[in-house]
Amino acid sequence: MKLDTRTALRITMAVAAVGYLAFSHFAKTHDGARQASTLAAPIPANAKAFTLGTLAFKACELTQKHSGATTSAFCAPFSVPERRVENQRDGATGRRLALRLALIKSDAVAADSDIVVFLAGGPGQSAVDTWPQVAPAFAPLLAHHHVLLLDQRGTGGSNVLECKG
Repeated sequence: MKLDTRTALRITMAVAAVGYLAFSHFAKTHDGARQASTLAAPIPANAKAFTLGTLAFKACELTQKHSGATTSAFCAPFSVPERRVENQRDGATGRRLALRLALIKSDAVAADSDIVVFLAGGPGQSAVDTWPQVAPAFAPLLAHHHVLLLDQRGTGGSNVLECKG
């Protein structure tokens, strides 16, 4: 698949924006130093569950469409407010949307503390479902970094929107 410059720029901007949002979400605590050390903590090779920031990840298998193959990962429940009210998130009273979030663990014993975030292109493409096709391109990164897969709102396993033709 060949990407034009405009599409590549859009993808880069989207990844940067989600990386910033993910960092902001993980960094929300009263003790910044304690939070930073939590993010940098290594994930044991035999881990079945771990906490990263405020998210509780558990071992899971990501299925592949049209295949019996699966990918070992860690999944965490993650939700966002459906809408904003007066420039503030309506989290206390409004409806929340569950987003599909999965982490592919680094091959390193102690991975770097910064996490690579993968967002699929669009419209409607799922990062989690696209992982098997893009995993070879991420192999060098997995040597030192964890990869976070996030299905954006309305895609894949994140409150998918389906338009009837």
